Amino acid sequence: SGHDTYNGLAGGYGGIFIEPIIGSRLPVHVSFPILFGIGGVALVEDSGWWDHNYNYDSESDVYLVFEPSAEIEVNLTKFLRAAGYVSYRYTSDVELTGMNADVLKGWNMGMAFKLGKF
Repeated sequence: SGHDTYNGLAGGYGGIFIEPIIGSRLPVHVSFPILFGIGGVALVEDSGWWDHNYNYDSESDVYLVFEPSAEIEVNLTKFLRAAGYVSYRYTSDVELTGMNADVLKGWNMGMAFKLGKF
């Protein structure tokens, strides 16, 4: 039909999240979250909204994940914290046609907001 088709990745992971916090009662403190888990990733083919047969999995694989992080947290209120973090995601290699085996590994950074009774 003359429309382009492209491949993308879809998936997710879950597991155990542990977060040691140092100096949690101080206005600014650090934490070192660690994630251990397992996940799945699929190579999906998408030719757009005009094709009723879209997002078919063409291949999939399972992987293990380990992601240590370092965070700087700020107590904003008694129930709200903001954090900036950096992490590195280690995964087992994935085998998907046309993708590097280490496609899911790499550096991450971002912000998080945490609600709760601290």
